[in-house]
Amino acid sequence: MSKVQELLDLIDAFTANELALAGYYELCAEKFPQESEQWKRLMAEEEMHAQVFRKIRKSVEEKPEMWKIGRFTIQTVNLICKSVKDKTEELKRGSINPKYAINFIADVEQSLIEGNISKSLDTEVEEFRALLNRVQEDTTGHKQLLLSLRK
Repeated sequence: MSKVQELLDLIDAFTANELALAGYYELCAEKFPQESEQWKRLMAEEEMHAQVFRKIRKSVEEKPEMWKIGRFTIQTVNLICKSVKDKTEELKRGSINPKYAINFIADVEQSLIEGNISKSLDTEVEEFRALLNRVQEDTTGHKQLLLSLRK
């Protein structure tokens, strides 16, 4: 597999992960209506992150020489995504308690923070570095919001 294809596959995995997170938050808005607005905000931000990765994908297709794989492997991103999808199904079935639902997703956001999602892809293109930094900042904010929902 070419380096460009590996890069595109990683970006696709990040996009899928952001959409899985958005789906989880959408379900939380339904399951925990008392905090619906917070969950919907998280969902909207994850959808925005997916858009960032789509924009990055387009840039890679047009100018692959401007991009390199950063700190995340596709296996790691796929594992996180599968975990989120599995917990979404458990939440749909009602087989996890609300406190665990929040703790789980806070841990997911923490793993993305520690992995430094802003360094997931490497580029010298300032516009995209700024977008990746924004995703990192939002992810840190998500964790803080989730911790406030634990009450």
